[in-house]
Amino acid sequence: MGRERLEIEFGRHAGWMVEAIEALGLDALPAACRGTGDPNLFGLLADAMGARRGALVLDVGCGIGGPGAWLATERGCEVVGIDVMEESVRGSKRLFPQLRTVVATSRSLPFPNETFDATWAVGVIETIAHKSEALKELARVLVPEGRLAAYTFVSAATKVDDAPIADHFKPLETLMGDFERGGFRILRAEPSRLAHPPATWRKTQETARAHAIRLHRSDTTYEAVDRELSKISRLCASREIEAWMIVGVKEGA
Repeated sequence: MGRERLEIEFGRHAGWMVEAIEALGLDALPAACRGTGDPNLFGLLADAMGARRGALVLDVGCGIGGPGAWLATERGCEVVGIDVMEESVRGSKRLFPQLRTVVATSRSLPFPNETFDATWAVGVIETIAHKSEALKELARVLVPEGRLAAYTFVSAATKVDDAPIADHFKPLETLMGDFERGGFRILRAEPSRLAHPPATWRKTQETARAHAIRLHRSDTTYEAVDRELSKISRLCASREIEAWMIVGVKEGA
């Protein structure tokens, strides 16, 4: 299905959220972070990948730009975002023109070898079908000793029922093997609590979502979007999937 499987959850919804943020004049940074909008989580990932002022960081699956904007604002990094969804990239450019964002697939990155000092992937690895191939590309564009910090979901049950159509969950051991085949040596792999934004962030995000619902409840795709967005929390509650933080360093460093 390629990009089509991502359209419901990450295409239409992205456009709706950008529309709401602009219409209401909301603080774009927290509102543009979706379900993983947790500054505490961002801080852990930034520390794990060695983010520093002036570092050039690749934001994989940048969405409409919230996490990348946090990294640029709070850590002083120069952030380049890539996303396979054109609607998301357009939204990021509108909300955060200071960030460079491009439409690209993680399996074919439009950058030279050894371009980036570090990279992160926040709630993205599970959406990539061919993980080892994408990880090889990420390793290619990282400098020697460059790190990848990923917050992702892994399957914790023999069968994951009714998974989001955008996701391809794997057991932890299989995913770690993908990292190693992709050219990364695992530095850390540990369970992570679910993203839990502070109250002010949640209020901003909920305000944007409520506005989007009011405008698009009658849209023929609304029910499908709403259904897909609710699946992750349900699968975590049933313990069919688990949130993990995985940190790897480019092999050979």
